[in-house]
Amino acid sequence: MQADGRSFPAQSRPQCPWRDCGSARRDPRHHLRAELAARLPVVNAVFLDTITSAGEGGPEWWTTPHEYLRSFLIAHLVDAERIQDAVTVATDFRWVSTRLHHHGPTAPIRDLSLVPP
Repeated sequence: MQADGRSFPAQSRPQCPWRDCGSARRDPRHHLRAELAARLPVVNAVFLDTITSAGEGGPEWWTTPHEYLRSFLIAHLVDAERIQDAVTVATDFRWVSTRLHHHGPTAPIRDLSLVPP
């Protein structure tokens, strides 16, 4: 869609640089996970270490003001192959309380469902 509200003709639409642009626009997180599949544990570990060193989380993750971290922390811990940390956080009453307060009654259950048995 152009600024004046007109649509681009099919042949002049801007080309997307990614292989599957439709899915990247719908779900960029899923797209990035697919692109980084082989390096996912390392990328997630670096992400978590960076957040921690910046004082934005761990080990007291329940204090984070960032909604993204509250929503996806357990998934990042699991993807970084930090399963014990994921279990510790997901079962900590302070984390569960924070998740309930900010994201509702299904959030702690979702966290636990992400942790492998």
